[in-house]
Amino acid sequence: MKHYQIESQEILPERWSPLASRPEREQGIRQLLVDNYSAFYVVGDSKVTILRMLYSASDIAARL
Repeated sequence: MKHYQIESQEILPERWSPLASRPEREQGIRQLLVDNYSAFYVVGDSKVTILRMLYSASDIAARL
C-alpha cells in the first residue's frame, strides 16, 4: 500500500505544493509523507523523480 502512494504520484504528481524553504521551492522539490518517512521529489515533463527518502524524525532541513 505505501509503495502505491509513491506510484500514485504519476497520476497526480502536483497535488503536493513545493516546499516552503527558498532553495527547495525554486527547484520545485515536493514532499510526500509515507509512514515515518518523507519522499522528496520533483515533477518533470513526463516523469516524477524521487530525490531522497528520509526518516521523518531526523533533521530533514540539515539533510536536504
